[in-house]
Amino acid sequence: LLSAMSMERCLSVLFPIWYRCHRPKRLSGILCGVLWALAGLFVSLVFIGCYIPLPISCERLLQGISIVNFLIFSLFPFVSNISLYLKLQCGSQRRHLGKLYVVVLLSVIFLFIFGFPLTVVVFLDPVYLNLFYLHISYLLASMNSSINPIIYFLVGSCQQRRFHSSAKVAFRQVFEEK
Repeated sequence: LLSAMSMERCLSVLFPIWYRCHRPKRLSGILCGVLWALAGLFVSLVFIGCYIPLPISCERLLQGISIVNFLIFSLFPFVSNISLYLKLQCGSQRRHLGKLYVVVLLSVIFLFIFGFPLTVVVFLDPVYLNLFYLHISYLLASMNSSINPIIYFLVGSCQQRRFHSSAKVAFRQVFEEK
C-alpha cells in the first residue's frame, strides 16, 4: 500500500493538471491489484522454487526475489517520497506538508531503514550465514510493523508542539486533511 500511495502522491505532485483532469478513476485499485498480484507471484515462485525441483536453486531464487522486492516495495517509495519532499520544500512554490504527507513520508523512511537489513541478509545468506544478523534483521522487520501506529499517534497528536491526551483524537487528526 505504501508503494501505491507513493505512486499516487508522486503523480499528483509532478503532474497536477493531468492528475486532476485525466487520471483514470480506478488507477488506485488497479495499482494495488497489480502490486498484490506481484507479491503473490513472488511468494508462489519461492514456494515452487524451494519445494519443487527446478533448474534454479532456492537460494538463487530468493536472492533474485529479494532484490526485486527491495527495488519495488522499498526503494521506489523511498526515492519518490524524498523527491516529493524536496520538490515541495525546496521548489519555487513552497507548500506546507499535510499530516498525511508527513505520516507517509515517515512510514516509508522507517520501512526503508527497518526493511533494508532483512533484504541484505536474505541476499547474502548463502554466502555468509550468521544467525545473529538474521535475528536482528527479523527484529527490525517486526519493528517496522509496530512503528506505524506510533507514527500516526505522534503526528496526529502534535498540534503546535502540544500533545492531546486522547489516542482516538490523534488517529482521527492524522487522516483529516484541512
